[in-house]
Amino acid sequence: MARNLTVLNKGFTLIELLVVIGIMVLLSLLVTINWRGSQNNLALQRSAVKVSQDIKRTAELSLRGQPFSCATGSITGYGIYFMSASSSYIIFADCNNNQRYDAGPAGDGIAETLALEAGVVILAVSQNPLSIVFIPPDPAVWINQSQSPSASFTITLALQNNPSVTKSITINSKAVVSIQ
Repeated sequence: MARNLTVLNKGFTLIELLVVIGIMVLLSLLVTINWRGSQNNLALQRSAVKVSQDIKRTAELSLRGQPFSCATGSITGYGIYFMSASSSYIIFADCNNNQRYDAGPAGDGIAETLALEAGVVILAVSQNPLSIVFIPPDPAVWINQSQSPSASFTITLALQNNPSVTKSITINSKAVVSIQ
C-alpha cells in the first residue's frame, strides 16, 4: 500500500509551476527590452556603413564618367553633401565646376537624395555643411572647396532618441573612409 502512495505523489506542485512561469516571464521581459536597444544600435551601425559606401559610390560615379544632364553648365564630377541635424544627404553632379554643392536651378544637379534609417540623424559634421567632390581622372578630392593633403573631416551619426549613442565616419583628402 505504501508503494502506491509514493507513485501518486510524483509531479510538480502549483507553487513550483508558478515560480518557473514567473522566471520565464522575467527572462522574456529582459530579452525584449535588450532587443529593442540593440535594434536601434544596429540601425545606427547600418546607417554608418551605408554613408561610408555612398561616399565610395560617389567616387566611383565620378571615375566611370557617369553621364548626367545638367540644367546649366556641364558635369565635372560627382559629390556628396551633408548637413547637421538632417536625416538625409545628397549625391550631386557638380555642374558649375566650383567643387561644392549649390542648390537651385542654376546650381548643381541632384543625382540622388538618400535617407538614413528611421531613428538615425546626422548629429554633426566637422564643417557644416560638408561637400565632398570627386573630379576624374585621378580622382581629385575636394572637401569644402579645399584640396589640403592633411585634411580630415568627420560626420557624426546619432540615435534620434538617444544622442549620446553615436558613430563617426571620417574621410581624409585621399578619400579613405573609416568608421569609429
